[in-house]
Amino acid sequence: MAKRSASLLVEPGDLDGLVERLRSRALTETDYPLIEAVVQTLGLVRQALEQKKLSIKRLRGMLFGAKTESTRIITATEKSALRRPEGKREGPPPGHGRRPARSYWGARRIEVLHEQLHVGEVCPDCHTGKLYDLNKPAQLLSFTGVTPIQADLHACQRLRCGSCGVVFTAAAPEKVRADKHDPSAGSMIALLRYGSGFPFHRLQRLQEALGIPLAASVQWKLVQRKATLLLPVYERLRREAAQGEVISIDDTTVRILTGVQIRPLPEEPEEEKPPEGEREGSVTTGMVSRTAKATIVLYRSGSRYAGENLKELLSQRDSQAGTPIQMSDGLNRNHAAGVPVLRASCNAHSRRRYVQLIDKFPEECGAALELFKEVYRAEAQCRARGLDPQRRLEHHQRYSAPAMEKLRAWASDQIDGKHVEPNSTLGKAIRYMLKRWGELTLFLKVPGAPLDSNDVERALKRAILHRKNSLFYKTPTGASVGDLYMSLIATCIQNKADPFDYLNATEIHAAEVARDPAAWMPWNYREALSKATAPPAASSA
Repeated sequence: MAKRSASLLVEPGDLDGLVERLRSRALTETDYPLIEAVVQTLGLVRQALEQKKLSIKRLRGMLFGAKTESTRIITATEKSALRRPEGKREGPPPGHGRRPARSYWGARRIEVLHEQLHVGEVCPDCHTGKLYDLNKPAQLLSFTGVTPIQADLHACQRLRCGSCGVVFTAAAPEKVRADKHDPSAGSMIALLRYGSGFPFHRLQRLQEALGIPLAASVQWKLVQRKATLLLPVYERLRREAAQGEVISIDDTTVRILTGVQIRPLPEEPEEEKPPEGEREGSVTTGMVSRTAKATIVLYRSGSRYAGENLKELLSQRDSQAGTPIQMSDGLNRNHAAGVPVLRASCNAHSRRRYVQLIDKFPEECGAALELFKEVYRAEAQCRARGLDPQRRLEHHQRYSAPAMEKLRAWASDQIDGKHVEPNSTLGKAIRYMLKRWGELTLFLKVPGAPLDSNDVERALKRAILHRKNSLFYKTPTGASVGDLYMSLIATCIQNKADPFDYLNATEIHAAEVARDPAAWMPWNYREALSKATAPPAASSA
């Protein structure tokens, strides 16, 4: 069945109003996205009904999104345990605490010294001991708001001679004469557009309301010009990602107006993928590469599927780098033909098939979900303890292997013992798991092999947010620019680097970046920046 492309998160009254405006031919600009969502949803529902794969539960999830997949909530055996006497509550309510100060790593730090006392002075209370610095200051946060794009109006004085009439104009600052748009302007626009899904026209309206109008066409020119300067670091980033030890991949749909058009992605793994030149749809591939240096996030939009984009990426892999682990779901389009990889399949995708059938087969699916729960509990313990890949492997072999073996025995018994019809929905879920058993259990054999593809699923949310807010790319060039910025921004966030500062630094020092892009990666650019901005060393002569 096709994936959900739009959610009808509107009130019935909104649809009634839309119908009235259609009848009176008085549509507004905000009506067109709603109409498009309605038409796309009806198309998806019709396609699903024709394939006879739609239940009321899946229809509800397709339209409004699934609320939870937690085993504690969805299994029938646990529901009774959730019923507590009215008025009683276990533990604190969610969201009760405040973020620690270390969460604000991007905040500007201001040292505030004591207004009266100093280190080394005699204590004014006991008059005996001396004061020393605790090196643990009391921390207070303050917040200010600023316009996304600010403007300075330089009023250059003009003097005219009363005799000859010659006009003398004060010289504007050199920086303004060179380019009226500071690098930070393009960085902020790119961060809002590709980091937060803020369309150009929406920023234009905001800036006009704040008295600093900035046309959408000007915004595009700024980010496009900046993208040409960032190409060296983007290409180097792709090369670094090709050396990854683990690479997770997946696709989501995208619309490119002057290129190939959107088409729902096939869900069944057995469906053959058409040749690239014959495809009617376009996708954005997300790739998360875990290397020895950093974690890299890449995006690639076009008619190529994830497996083909991975094959292109791995063509830049060094021959001494060894065989990488590829994590993805079980779809054929995720296969990188002719490329040596250790394939790992996503346990979350396998588990989700039982989640979708819990209402029809509560006993069977509940048993499978409880075994998956033991595996994810062991994974949570590995993360809490910060285990290295080898110790993590040993932990999973001790605690997860028995659960996975029980799961395999149960699944084989269901099929071989003819307790379930192989072509039923439950039978297909079991056969899906057994067919990929070696790939699903790679985390029990190879150090560092992931359990699921949740990291790339989270990374794709950025592309999905962009699609929901902006609907489409106008040209393939626009899609390429979006891929570049989203890759750099997501990689910065993944490695605790300020993307705004990074985009500024790489444009200001574009010449140094072009000479040595490897020194200007999101995880190491600060060292290069300190050398580039440091004053020249004094001569030893």
